[in-house]
Amino acid sequence: MVMRLQREAVSLSGLNYAEFNLESIFARESQAEFARLYLMLHVSRSRVDAAGNNVWEQWRQECREVGQPAREKLSQSLSDAMETLGNGFLQWHQPFTSESNEALKAKLRSGELTAADFNQQLIRLVYRLLFIFCLEERDCLLTTVPSAGQSAEDHQEARQLS
Repeated sequence: MVMRLQREAVSLSGLNYAEFNLESIFARESQAEFARLYLMLHVSRSRVDAAGNNVWEQWRQECREVGQPAREKLSQSLSDAMETLGNGFLQWHQPFTSESNEALKAKLRSGELTAADFNQQLIRLVYRLLFIFCLEERDCLLTTVPSAGQSAEDHQEARQLS
C-alpha cells in the first residue's frame, strides 16, 4: 500500500508529490521513515495562515525565492565555464614543445566539427565535471588506499578534482 501527498503541478515537468510505501515502512519497522511520514501528515502542517497558505505552500514559496537566484548564478557559471574551457582547448600549447590543439582548430576550420557540435561537447564536459564534483563533495566516489607514508589527508587532497 502506497500513500501519496500530492499537489497540483504548476509546471509541466511532472507531478509534485511525496510518496510513502506503508507496507515497506511497517515490514522493515523503519522508524525514521515513519517519523518522516508522521511529520509530513501532522495536523500542524495543514493549518492555514491569513493569506490562505499552509506550511507546505510556505516552504514551496521560500524554495522558489531562494532557488531562483541560485539557478541564475548557475546558468551564468555554466556559460563562463564553457567559454573558459573552449578558449583553453583552442589556445592550448604544450610548454617547451611545438604541440598544440591544431587538430581541433583544423576540424573547426574545415567544418568537420561545427561550432554547435563543439558547444554540445563543452556542455557535456561541464555537466560531467559538475556530476563528479557533487559526488566528490558528498564523499560518494570510490576510495583508494593511501600509499605507504602518505597521510589520509594528503591522499584525499591528491585525488580531489575540486
